[in-house]
Parts: sequence; C-alpha cells; structure tokens
Amino acid sequence: MDGFFYDNEPYSEEANKLEFAVNNAIRFFQNQDFESSIIYIEQAISICEANEISIPNLYLMKAYSELRVGKYSDALTSINTEIQKFPHNTKAYDLKKDIEIYARKS
Repeated sequence: MDGFFYDNEPYSEEANKLEFAVNNAIRFFQNQDFESSIIYIEQAISICEANEISIPNLYLMKAYSELRVGKYSDALTSINTEIQKFPHNTKAYDLKKDIEIYARKS
C-alpha cells in the first residue's frame, strides 16, 4: 500500500484516525506531556502497521518520549526500530547513544 492520501479521493476513516493520532502525539510531545504522547504514537504505529506504511521519526519520537519517562528498555527497542526502518536517520543514532548512556546510569 502506498499510503492513505490520494489527490482525487477523500480521506478514509483509517486516514482520519491516523491523522488524529499523529496530530495529538505531536501536540502532547511539544507540550512535554510524554506519557500522553506515547499513547497517541502507539495508536499511530498500530494503524501504520495494519496498513503496511511507515512514517519517519514516529519511532524516534516514541523513543524520546520513553526516555523522558524513564522507560529505557522500551526506548532502546523503539529507537532500534526507527534505525531499522530508516537507516539514514542520523538523529536516531544520536538518540540511541543518549538512551544507552541513561540506561547505563540507571
């Protein structure tokens, strides 16, 4: 599947759900409410996986949020997924180093 968004077609219900989840994830992330952000990121990931699409930085945002709430193991899993899906994302490698440092300190 190439994605949800086509120029001549209205948004599908799934596309609306994905847009809602991503927008809320970003809003909570920007407000540094990382627990709430994780909830919406996970919803977006679930929709993406069900429809075989990927959104860059979604797992990176999840990893950063997990890091900020002290879920280091989850953060490492998320950042590794971002790196696997988007191996050219240099921000992911930088965040992975930070996560590893925090995980060693805990």
